[in-house]
Amino acid sequence: MSEDTKANLGQADSLSESSDSTGISDSSESDQPLRKTKKKKKHMDIKVAKPAHARAQGPEEVIKRYRKVLKTFSKVRTMSEAFSRHNVDRGTIAFTAAIAELAIVDPNTYESLASTSTKETLAAFAKKCAANITEETKNKIQHMKAKGQLLPIRWK
Repeated sequence: MSEDTKANLGQADSLSESSDSTGISDSSESDQPLRKTKKKKKHMDIKVAKPAHARAQGPEEVIKRYRKVLKTFSKVRTMSEAFSRHNVDRGTIAFTAAIAELAIVDPNTYESLASTSTKETLAAFAKKCAANITEETKNKIQHMKAKGQLLPIRWK
């Protein structure tokens, strides 16, 4: 090939490349209009609100709550932390502690009291349990509290 044809081919190649590169960008912008991107809707997560505290309806629930707090107390080593983790007041546990302590220490006496009282309030049942704690049972409760097997709550 002659030098003229090579020069012409070189110029033609460079022209076609420059026209291709500009032609691609021009044609894509003019052929397809720019689309707006869709905004995703934010969905609100619906959370089921659990109650701040659950009222104990019977002596069994009082015992269950007492044992949960006792288990937590053995891990965190402070009663206030254990009460706050279970959303229960110290006074509530102290007031019904006689039910749980009697059920743990002397199950026979507890069963006889529980079978006789059917439609009784928890406050009345707690007083009845406290009245039926004998000296022997009281000493056993104090011993278990000292060992950490019961909550160290003093009730009047």
